[in-house]
Amino acid sequence: MQNTIFECGLCFLPYDSSERKPLTLPCGHVYCLTCLRQMSHKGDLYCTEDKTAHKVSVSELPCCYAILSNLPEQTKTTHSLVFHCNRHPKKKTKFLCLIHKEYLCTNCVLEHTGVGHQIVPFKADCKLELIIDRRKNET
Repeated sequence: MQNTIFECGLCFLPYDSSERKPLTLPCGHVYCLTCLRQMSHKGDLYCTEDKTAHKVSVSELPCCYAILSNLPEQTKTTHSLVFHCNRHPKKKTKFLCLIHKEYLCTNCVLEHTGVGHQIVPFKADCKLELIIDRRKNET
């Protein structure tokens, strides 16, 4: 499962108008300000998508207003509902294994394929369903 256009392809967090502002690299790929700052090395930026090195500073990159001006309202309200993988804290939960009651990132889902697993896409309301389901099983 891939990230949406409204979240950074590196940290998988939703874009916003401050620290997660969507910035466009010269190759056209877009990442958030925070990730680009972390990737910056002596004025060089490296695009992880097309493996291109750019001799440009983060402060020179233009904002992608096509993304910023169309951010869904729910992005602002569900930002606190972003769940991260326990084994990979920088990765966002993308799947659930209903059999094992585990939240999985794109790396962990590979361990839960095949017989004995039931994988479904993760949604914010799935967390509530799993909590209710766990409580039923505990009693």
